[in-house]
Amino acid sequence: MTSIKVGIIGGGFSGIYSLKYCLQEKLKCKLFEGSNTIGGVWKYNKDKSGGVLKNSHASSSLAFLHPTDFPFPEGTAEFPHHSVVYNHLEKYVDYFNLRKHIQLNTYIKQVIKNNNKWIISYFKNGTTVNEIFDKIIICTGVHQTPYIPNDQHLSKFNQKKVIHSHYYEQHREQFENKNIVLIGGGETAHDIATDLATYSKHVYMSIRNGQWFQGKIVSTNEPADLFFNRFMHSIWARPYAEFIGFGNELMWGDGGTGVKEWKPKSRYFNSFLTKGREHTLWISKGRITPCGKIINIKKNLVDFGKVKAKIDYIILCTGYENTHLKKLLPKTNYNKGKFKLIFDPNDTSISYCGFVRPVVTSIPLICELQARLISKVYSNQIQLPNVKTMMNTIIKDTTRRKERFAKDWHRLNYLVDPYSHSDELATLLDCKPNMFNLFFTNNSLWRTIFFYPWSQFHYTIFSKNKRTKEIAFKQLEKLRTSLAGQRLKYFADIGTVILLVFVLCIITIISGIIYGSRFLLKMLANIGIVVSIMIILVGISMIISIQKGVTYTLRKDGNFTIKLILVILVLSYIRITKPNLYNCN
Repeated sequence: MTSIKVGIIGGGFSGIYSLKYCLQEKLKCKLFEGSNTIGGVWKYNKDKSGGVLKNSHASSSLAFLHPTDFPFPEGTAEFPHHSVVYNHLEKYVDYFNLRKHIQLNTYIKQVIKNNNKWIISYFKNGTTVNEIFDKIIICTGVHQTPYIPNDQHLSKFNQKKVIHSHYYEQHREQFENKNIVLIGGGETAHDIATDLATYSKHVYMSIRNGQWFQGKIVSTNEPADLFFNRFMHSIWARPYAEFIGFGNELMWGDGGTGVKEWKPKSRYFNSFLTKGREHTLWISKGRITPCGKIINIKKNLVDFGKVKAKIDYIILCTGYENTHLKKLLPKTNYNKGKFKLIFDPNDTSISYCGFVRPVVTSIPLICELQARLISKVYSNQIQLPNVKTMMNTIIKDTTRRKERFAKDWHRLNYLVDPYSHSDELATLLDCKPNMFNLFFTNNSLWRTIFFYPWSQFHYTIFSKNKRTKEIAFKQLEKLRTSLAGQRLKYFADIGTVILLVFVLCIITIISGIIYGSRFLLKMLANIGIVVSIMIILVGISMIISIQKGVTYTLRKDGNFTIKLILVILVLSYIRITKPNLYNCN
């Protein structure tokens, strides 16, 4: 055990992960939690504001909720109830013997730095206690202080009947048989809308700037968020996102719902993505009316332009702001840019874990990588770049996120692409798989990582801990053999064909310019034969799928790319041995 003492504030996923990994690196740690239990927002408490709703289920699939060294047990639902997630976190704490390092029911008064030491002031038995630490990890998360928009129309409504979603559970009974306006299009708004639709009189769901909605599943027990891999991230990221967005709108209409009032003002994957589409069923049943922004309010009459309604309550699902940190860190500039959204570049002795929002996957997944990095830095096993380099990186990362997520930047400036962001953290941790080396040293593992669903277990396959490494391989094998994994590999095979044909066309055009039109025609004939044969193979596969089921086809036709290569080789052999078999003269 080193002499470095770490204070951790917050007992949700980010705090528990930070505690576990810091202890693993032999650091002295104490975690402070204000409530009487761990779990953060995952602990349901009807009498306490914030947190999950009574009927909440995870919006991310189970594959992205697993701690990498303590996965959920077999048989856990793909989108588990919040109680399942919370109970697993409790088991995680006990398994790694963390409880003795956790101090519950502790209200933190403030955290200040003095003489290169951090002083945490908290109340205990009616008196103020000051405890000294070398390092501080802030894990309070982003769901603390409700954001109330400064809207001229809302101020005209009875303020006693304007309620933020943070307090929804405490006021739930008041909404029975009432007309409700729900402002917002995020996952909280989605969940509250589907809940209200079952017992309120009517729900008017107002989204002012449009929103993308993505269904949670493709088919039963086949999560939609698994349909992405490193192949697509490396080569087809933007085209694939456009394809998914196109497919979404082709099947479901504008923004994945077909509601014109909610038509997105951004491209797919370039704004926050609401994972869930259950509310569309209630729209079809006439229980929810989709609306755009509020045009005007006169007493209890709310005008949306095309729709006007007498309203009893307005519920704001407008998110949160980090102003709670002003009181917690009175002498620290917590709003300044942070290196990888974690470290203050001028003082890395304070770090922030969990202040991030991935477009897809899950916050706990990113938190675990953040906690791993923080623990390695604080135990002096990893040296961060110098201040100038970190500042330049912050500017570059901020500019990139601001340009990509422009629509949501004003309220979600910590929104990230989880695939790139995780790889960046893994690079600092030196645990990102080297795909070039793997291709030659372990091609089977390379194919699993490259063509099958992206996973946090990519970053533990080379762990020095035998158990953690075994878990990683087991989870990756589950993903490989899953129906989603097989479908994704199938799509990747088709993508490879398209890419190869495209490259062949470019080579052909260049060769035609160099060697003349006769050579160009011969090359085009070759490509035409290749494409024709592959179309025939796809047709045969489709016939087999109809006869024996899609699972059979996907598994039996898994070597699609190999078939293409064989076709090209056979065609090349024919051209060499029988050059006049077809002549373009």
